[in-house]
Amino acid sequence: MKKQNKLLKRMVPALMAMLVVLSVGSCEDEDFRVIPEAEKEPIISGIEPASTYIGATITITGTDFSPAVVNNKVRFGDIPATVTAASETELTVIVPEGTVDGSTIVISKAGFEVEGPAFALIPTPIITELDVTGATVGETIMIRGQDFGSTVAENVVEFNGVTAEIIEASTIELTVIVPDGATTGPLTIEALGQIVTLEIFTIAPTIISFEPLIGAADEEIMITGTNFSAVAVNNNVTFNGVLAEVVSATTTALTVKVPPKASSGAIAVEIEQLLSVSEMEFTTIPSISSFVPPLGSMGSEITINGGNFGTVASDLEVFFGGIAAEVVENSVDFISVIVPDGLEDGVNEVTVTLAGRTSQPAEFTVIPLVTFGFTSFEEVPTFGLNPDSDAFPAFRYPRPAESQDPMPNIQDTDPTSQVPFVAFAGGGEELGFIATFEAGSVSAIEEERLGVYNNTSINAEPQNFGLPFVDGQQGYVTSDLDGRLLLRFDTMTNLSPDITNAILEARIFFRSTSWESADGIEIFYETADGLGDPILSLLGDAVEAIEGESILHSVSFPVDRLQEGRLVVIFTNGGDSETVSLDYIAIRGVAP
Repeated sequence: MKKQNKLLKRMVPALMAMLVVLSVGSCEDEDFRVIPEAEKEPIISGIEPASTYIGATITITGTDFSPAVVNNKVRFGDIPATVTAASETELTVIVPEGTVDGSTIVISKAGFEVEGPAFALIPTPIITELDVTGATVGETIMIRGQDFGSTVAENVVEFNGVTAEIIEASTIELTVIVPDGATTGPLTIEALGQIVTLEIFTIAPTIISFEPLIGAADEEIMITGTNFSAVAVNNNVTFNGVLAEVVSATTTALTVKVPPKASSGAIAVEIEQLLSVSEMEFTTIPSISSFVPPLGSMGSEITINGGNFGTVASDLEVFFGGIAAEVVENSVDFISVIVPDGLEDGVNEVTVTLAGRTSQPAEFTVIPLVTFGFTSFEEVPTFGLNPDSDAFPAFRYPRPAESQDPMPNIQDTDPTSQVPFVAFAGGGEELGFIATFEAGSVSAIEEERLGVYNNTSINAEPQNFGLPFVDGQQGYVTSDLDGRLLLRFDTMTNLSPDITNAILEARIFFRSTSWESADGIEIFYETADGLGDPILSLLGDAVEAIEGESILHSVSFPVDRLQEGRLVVIFTNGGDSETVSLDYIAIRGVAP
């Protein structure tokens, strides 16, 4: 152990000497020095492409770039950019948001900062104006704006993804044709790689078909086509110009209801003033929805509500139980008619026919009318045939012109009687009456014909009387009065406001001739308040419009006159051949 320590002590100095020698030798040998190489300033020689748009990738070429991506800092003006790849001669960079045209490219590396050329930014095109907000397929439209491509080839225009043909192009205006297959949706323009989008451009709707081809009011129709709005209320659908309700909608199909006021004709769909009209016409069928009132009596006027009735009354046919009804008035959604006679009490089917198209039948209930008072004149004594026809015309009675005062008298069964007036006592519901003649003047009193006559008389002198009576064989006749004649009937106590559908019926005949404006017949109902207005008035022109026919007139009886009172009939005519006959008169209604 002592020997080992002594050996070590002798070796240490030697080792120290060797180290000193080696150290001095290495300092003198150039091959062993390590000196870091100096950084070089990068040089930008080019940019490819020299112009592009934000978000595009460009390549910067040059020398002395760092091959490490993180060691290269690139700016476009003051906007830092992302370097995606690097070598000593190329940097790949993304053009950052916020870059403006003419920005200087700046590269920083290892304390060096160098500027490259100004960068040309391709601007995003802008749409400023369209000459239309929507169009049909095949239509040429003009798009105005900024920064479009100056040539056709530098622009791409699409209508909801369908490429359009560009006819002309400039940086501020494009002329394009709406392509086949275009649908409502975005309008996009790509110019020099930049894209601008108009959110919605409307393509005109197109009607391809509809079914069924015929229908009634409120029935649903399916219209198929293109470019409809999926929002139901945005589709304006009309049937021959009448707006319809759109129940549901897709871009290719519309479900709509036939409007009650529509008539046969084309269907049209309009969206934002873009219109499509069907080539085929839709045929409407009349339909009945209700009756007002819901039940009624024969002779009463009712209203039929519904749809597709047209506008010309003469084009309509209305049937109650197969019996034609008189159309008083009509519009496309209602008809006023007179319930015809001859119906059975109870339910009767009603149909409406227009231009050969008939509605589905609807049920109307006919209720019987009660006769509250009438006179048929059948039980009244009449004038007979004058046995001495040479002495005087057969059926005219002279009356002595002794007075102008009203003269109520009683007509006799004696053909030679000089008393041609009637006082008739009725019975039951048949009303009696008295007749009063008021001459226009004493001098005008001549050979008047007035009183109850029968068909024997009329058939013997049709040239003077006119037509025979229809309701029975007898009626009251006036002719050549030179004044007026009043029939005052028995007082009625059985009328009350509880009666419904009350009517006045009177069958009247006017002989064809020239009627003065005040000549004819008027029928009143006299109460404690007086005569009031006539319930039926046929004078002058109104007479000439219906003369030559025996007509049963049926008019509504005023509700405020449904009280105690009496019928009063006033005949007025001059000294010519103005002949009037009253065949029958009655007040009828539905009993409470």
